[in-house]
Amino acid sequence: MIHLILHQTQATQQYGSSWVTDQTDQIFYFLRGQLHKYYYQLQINDNKNMFLAEIKQASTGIIPRFKIQAGQKKIGSFGLALPMHEIIYIQRINWIVLAHPKKREYFIFHGKKLLLHGYLNNKKQLQMDIHQTSDQALLVLLTAFLDRYQQTILPLSLPQKFKLNYHQRSFNPAFNPQFKNNYQTKIRRR
Repeated sequence: MIHLILHQTQATQQYGSSWVTDQTDQIFYFLRGQLHKYYYQLQINDNKNMFLAEIKQASTGIIPRFKIQAGQKKIGSFGLALPMHEIIYIQRINWIVLAHPKKREYFIFHGKKLLLHGYLNNKKQLQMDIHQTSDQALLVLLTAFLDRYQQTILPLSLPQKFKLNYHQRSFNPAFNPQFKNNYQTKIRRR
């Protein structure tokens, strides 16, 4: 079993980059991606910055679809509802993800076999206990993607360091009542 830790900073929200280390702070992976309101993409590179795999949004809608691929080879796909469901099935590779978004806890299974358990450690970082090292990069990628996705979908449940800044709040109807009233007035006029 390998214990890895996902390191995120405030820049993760803005620029989409983070890194994964073991408990001795040796870097294993780099994660880069775009997690915006309408398009999600995250890729994982090894410690030598060589591309390994990525998750890309394939379709939009109430249940957006995402595909996992390594280069041009499609590995799997899944859909996520808003807010994120607690049970997610990854097609083609037959993984089942049990996610607890507010707790930031994740379990990934293949059949009855536990592949990964991700949870917040004492330092409020996402720690991943990986039981199957052959799919280690994919497991880390999927867990990091789901964690970032739930942070963008459920921003009110985040720790203080991941809260939205003032500029982002001013254009969000949930945070700015004046914008909300103007927006609703425009909708009624149509």
